[in-house]
Amino acid sequence: MLRSLREPGDRLTVQLADTCCRRLAEVGVELDTRTVELGTRSALADGFTRCLDHCCLTGPHLTRPAACRVLVICTITMKWLSENRATALLRRLARSASSRRRYYPPVTEAELPEHVARNRVYWDEVNAPLYTAPGARAWARQEITWGIFGIPEDELHALPADVAGMDVVELGCGTAYFGAWLARRGARVIGIDNSAEQLKTARRLQDEHDLDFPLIHGNAEDTGLPDASFDLAVSEYGAAIWADPYRWIPEAARILRPGGELVFLGNGTFWVLTVPETDDEGPATDRLLRPYFGMHRFDWAGQSGVEFHLGYGDWIRLLRASGFEVLDLLEIRAPDDLSELRGDGLVDPDWARKWPAEQIWRARKMKSKRKRRRA
Repeated sequence: MLRSLREPGDRLTVQLADTCCRRLAEVGVELDTRTVELGTRSALADGFTRCLDHCCLTGPHLTRPAACRVLVICTITMKWLSENRATALLRRLARSASSRRRYYPPVTEAELPEHVARNRVYWDEVNAPLYTAPGARAWARQEITWGIFGIPEDELHALPADVAGMDVVELGCGTAYFGAWLARRGARVIGIDNSAEQLKTARRLQDEHDLDFPLIHGNAEDTGLPDASFDLAVSEYGAAIWADPYRWIPEAARILRPGGELVFLGNGTFWVLTVPETDDEGPATDRLLRPYFGMHRFDWAGQSGVEFHLGYGDWIRLLRASGFEVLDLLEIRAPDDLSELRGDGLVDPDWARKWPAEQIWRARKMKSKRKRRRA
């Protein structure tokens, strides 16, 4: 990943390191150049993204020599960035350095499960470029909306009424627009996503909107985050359909505090059962095309990614077995004034006014019951 080597003829001198330290000192980060090892330009380019994540996730520990080197490497990289972007990144590092509230160590992953590895490649190479523009448009909006029809949160009331001060994790955050909406309302947000390319877009949009929160390149089925750390876990077409529910639902329960809520949106069950096998065959129909019983993993023809969908009973049993109580199931109806196809042409609004193309589950982590002591 990142090399910290001093190579012959390297133009990144100690004098430049001194300059970097002075720039960081101006925004509240004190460094000692004696701890600095300089890298090559190619190493900086390759390691910059992960280094920046490391800085944001190790706020209380930035005085350690290793973290100091990371900070200086990031700053040296800024030599080739625009002034606005460099300033935004420096502010981001400074905020992380000054935070003493929480420590989230960088995620270290074991060998990824087969479906997680497949979805990582699929999103990095196929889907991520398709969601750059939609992600930017979503970031530019202030209103929270849900799904392909953009139904306002004010109509659905899927989220807690006030998220200010809440610790929130977005599981499968993609370009992190949903996390941005919550952060603007005062939530302390962390996003995790399986796709490095999606996170690159998310980081760029964070800088453009001057809104920073940690983004982790990782697996929602095994986040590496501490137990009982969050008040709210959300997923809109992230982990909700791209991670195995028998793994990510128990993981969500683990990292939620007692009383914390889980809210996630995915494809409607009727849609999953009636959409043709390939995109070329068009949108969902009025005929059942596959069995309801045994729903779980879906390897669609012509798609290298893997999706996961369950039947209603299986969802309820899984949520309850994981320590949740089901609060609601919101089945979304297409607006009456909508006529064009949605969902990559696979959802006809006329169809979605008869059957739900999308659904939102709301659940709350139950508080453990204290055992009564015998007198």
